[in-house]
Amino acid sequence: MTCPRCVSEVPDGARFCPTCGAQLAIAPGRQERKLVSVLFVDVVGSTATADGADPEDVHDRNRIYFDEARDRIEWVCAAVGTGEAVIASIPGRGRGARGRVGARRSGRAR
Repeated sequence: MTCPRCVSEVPDGARFCPTCGAQLAIAPGRQERKLVSVLFVDVVGSTATADGADPEDVHDRNRIYFDEARDRIEWVCAAVGTGEAVIASIPGRGRGARGRVGARRSGRAR
């Protein structure tokens, strides 16, 4: 096998080139696939509600909602990012059942 960057010989099974340090592609048989469920939460009509309103008031109102949504989702089992919406990744097992159940429970938590 040769390195795609520096074209030097690389031992079989190496993850990095010993000459230039480039990361080598993992053989197809060694890749790992992980299942996750992704939950996306947004506020319907928030743009229309915010039209003409004071930006600080809109930010404060949205922050209350997004903080509560984040707390409920994290309480169940997810990593959460917030901004203009809530996006959570919920690890799943098997065919993703745990992730789907966790996503459903997030909306009913507490």
